[in-house]
Amino acid sequence: MKRVWKSRGEQAGNFLDQVLLRRGVASAPEREIFFNPKYEQSFDPFLLKDMEKAVERVVRAVEKEEKITIYADYDADAVTAAAVLLRFFEQAGFKNADCYIPDRFSEGYGMNVESVETLRERGTNLIITVDCGINALEPVMKASQLGIDVVVTDHHRLTGPLPNACAVVNQHRPDDEYPFKDLTGVGVAFKLVQALAGRMKIKAGWEKWLLDLVAIGTVADCQSLLSENRIFVK
Repeated sequence: MKRVWKSRGEQAGNFLDQVLLRRGVASAPEREIFFNPKYEQSFDPFLLKDMEKAVERVVRAVEKEEKITIYADYDADAVTAAAVLLRFFEQAGFKNADCYIPDRFSEGYGMNVESVETLRERGTNLIITVDCGINALEPVMKASQLGIDVVVTDHHRLTGPLPNACAVVNQHRPDDEYPFKDLTGVGVAFKLVQALAGRMKIKAGWEKWLLDLVAIGTVADCQSLLSENRIFVK
């Protein structure tokens, strides 16, 4: 029996309509964002679960001059995420922030207990993870035992229970209702910056100067370039 294969969107009209449909762009609002993405169309960062908790803890650390360490990974997504947060703290006039990137060969991916112990020796009070941490149950627990608070920002899938952190910001949390699920690690970090900017009296719109870094990390991580990612990249 001869099979006849029909392409999805074959009845959609012209070639452009078919291409858009294959990319999941069907409605008029979706087409508008696809062709003319505007920064003002990005979603409220506080729609992310635990964002309020994350902001409160970071603001408290800044006010008390606690040492903040951004715990990154070694790929482009994580490195740009760390740069986004460091540049934000610099703009805010906060100088007690640094970054820790584990050695790819001796430490591997993500948080580990030994690095948490090292950070405690260096005087870290708050760890903000970027592009990692969602499945780091033991390292986060160790941090808590050592008196270090942890704010997790990540975009990877959860493989077990949530880590026992002050806040866990990840659109893939089972209880998260954020409308766009394809944020990258740098995208989630940028949403934290958006949320912090309003609380820390940063000039409105300044955070848009960080979008070059967000674009690099998003494209390098090979994520969807629809919806909010398209806004960030364009």
